[in-house]
Amino acid sequence: MNTVERDIPIDAPVEKIWQVLTDAAYINLWDDVPGSFTDSKLSLGSKLVWDLEDGHQSSITVTVFEPESELRTDLYVTRWPSPPSAYDIAYHYRIINRQNQTVLKITVGDFEALGDKATNYVEASEEFLQAAGDKIKELAEARA
Repeated sequence: MNTVERDIPIDAPVEKIWQVLTDAAYINLWDDVPGSFTDSKLSLGSKLVWDLEDGHQSSITVTVFEPESELRTDLYVTRWPSPPSAYDIAYHYRIINRQNQTVLKITVGDFEALGDKATNYVEASEEFLQAAGDKIKELAEARA
């Protein structure tokens, strides 16, 4: 299995963490929201599509949306050789209460179906989890 995980303890209300994960204005602070996405928040079925320099597209589609609990977005890149149904690659966010502490568990992958390209995606995902995870924590803990 080619996945990457990170557990991030966050000292913030679950509602605020969920807002940072699903509100487009917040997402734009820890990831990139394409200009073609005009909704203010993610919801079940939301799709974000990025045009890539090589003419292909990368997209994520919200496939699990359990408010204040679980968010899953499935990833697909049009340069991959098989149709989207051949892959089970996702960004999976779960908000968990663990011993009076709120933890955001992020799992990215499974890149196994990409064969020899999986390592590149795992490495990029490790970098993403570090930077995005730190920023999500910072935004959720900020007192507005």
